[in-house]
Formats: sequence, C-alpha cells, structure tokens
Amino acid sequence: DWDMAILGQPWERYQRYMAEVRQEFKHIPEFIWCTARPGFLSKTLEEKAIFSTDQYQKMLESNARENIAREIKILDSRVTTSKKLLARTIIFLNGNPKTALLGGIAAGTGLWLFLALFR
Repeated sequence: DWDMAILGQPWERYQRYMAEVRQEFKHIPEFIWCTARPGFLSKTLEEKAIFSTDQYQKMLESNARENIAREIKILDSRVTTSKKLLARTIIFLNGNPKTALLGGIAAGTGLWLFLALFR
C-alpha cells in the first residue's frame, strides 16, 4: 500500500505528484495523455478498495478517491471531444497507450504526421 499512498495525500501534495508524473511522461502529446491517463485512474476508482490494508483504507481511501476524481475532471477539461476520439484511435491501433506513444504502429502508418497537423 505504501506505493499507492501518494494518492491519498492532501490535494496540494497530490497536485505536485500530478505534475511529476506528467513530467515523467512529457514525451506523450497532451491530448493523448489527457485521454489515456483517466482510463488508468478510472480503473483504480472501480476497485472496491484502493488500499489492501485496513490502516491505509482508514487513513487514505476517501482522500485518494477524491483526488483521483478531481484529476480525471481536470484532464477531461483539457481535451476536446475530437482530440479524444483521435487519441483513442491511436491507442486502439497500437493496443497499448505506451507503445502507441513511443512509436509502434503509429510511426509506420503515418499517424504521427497526421497528428502534427492537429497541434
């Protein structure tokens, strides 16, 4: 649970965490990031409990759920519906957001050139 504890920190700390994660994945175009990241976050929210121990659940579960929901809203507000559709298409074609974003099929099909037109 300690590796997920950051999710339940106060909002100010969680915002720094969001910025740190985004920096780590800065090579990913913003519209793809804002489409793919909420998928991971939503799956986390779908879990019965984010934390497996009673101690972490009592201390951090509620705050973690609030932080995650808030991040999803922020990310969702940063990208238009048409860009979400484009991002989902790229992710679908590659089957995995990480490989889609690092090249994969997108590089071979000219999708990256197409994406450049939308920047």
